Amino acid sequence: CLMCIVLTFSANAAVVDGLYNASVEISDQSPTQQKKAASSALSEVLVKISGTRSLLADADIKRALRKAEDYLTSYQFDIRADSIAYNAVFNPNKVEQLIRSTGYPIWGKHRPETLVWIAIEEQPSRSRQLLSDSALSELANAARKTADLRGIKIGFPVLDLTDLQQVSVYDVWSSFMQNIVDASERYNTEYTLSSRVFFRTQSS
Repeated sequence: CLMCIVLTFSANAAVVDGLYNASVEISDQSPTQQKKAASSALSEVLVKISGTRSLLADADIKRALRKAEDYLTSYQFDIRADSIAYNAVFNPNKVEQLIRSTGYPIWGKHRPETLVWIAIEEQPSRSRQLLSDSALSELANAARKTADLRGIKIGFPVLDLTDLQQVSVYDVWSSFMQNIVDASERYNTEYTLSSRVFFRTQSS
């Protein structure tokens, strides 16, 4: 269960690069695999530019995805010992024209940077802790991956002495906003997201 509160600050949005790029893993370099990879890569780019996955259900978008190579500027293979990646770069003008033709919005390259405060209740001890910027947990990785798919930059607090003197896990868990706002000012991000995560087992 995830409960979120979003706060805004007056800071400049970051310029995000690589919005028209995408990388997809493939099993081999055959034409069939390349065609599938180009379609998947274009899907990722369309979501990043529009900000929504709902456009992928549009009939015109589906037709375009079947001819994704028409929107390519370039592609190359990144071959490693255990994987092959298809790295695609798409034509910005063609991509934006396609999105506009379907009535969906264009989200520009200026994207808000977001600082994420997350309080987690661990099981079965029910102890609570804050997620730091150095965390390598599944939750942190999932959050970063989801943000990357939308072309958004997120970060977590470093949780050094300065942070911990201003905000505690109980502040984030209980959404004591003033303490979170005060502790977030040093990061100069446009948005701050405060959330708490806990797990429930469903009864049979």
